Amino acid sequence: MDYYKVLGLTRSASKDEIKEAFTNIAKKFHPDKHSASPKSVRDGATVRFKQASEAYEVSVDDHKRADYNMRSNRTNNAVSPLEAVVPVPGTEITKITDIQ
Repeated sequence: MDYYKVLGLTRSASKDEIKEAFTNIAKKFHPDKHSASPKSVRDGATVRFKQASEAYEVSVDDHKRADYNMRSNRTNNAVSPLEAVVPVPGTEITKITDIQ
């Protein structure tokens, strides 16, 4: 899940922008607001609210946000499994367990 997409923001969003985006989403999808709605609507709203809550929790905490950004950058720059088994010149792979 991309926390920035959930909140409708870019990676450069300020804490105030994050708070405002979360507040708007929370108002729209809060489970109490949908208590009389059909089950499918309630369930969808609950999922969106939980996703937004998780995104907010990570995005407003400097340490969690830095960790998330680092991990998501690593994932976005990951190589495919086929690329991972092509040896780099000057290295030797003798067993599949040598690949880390």
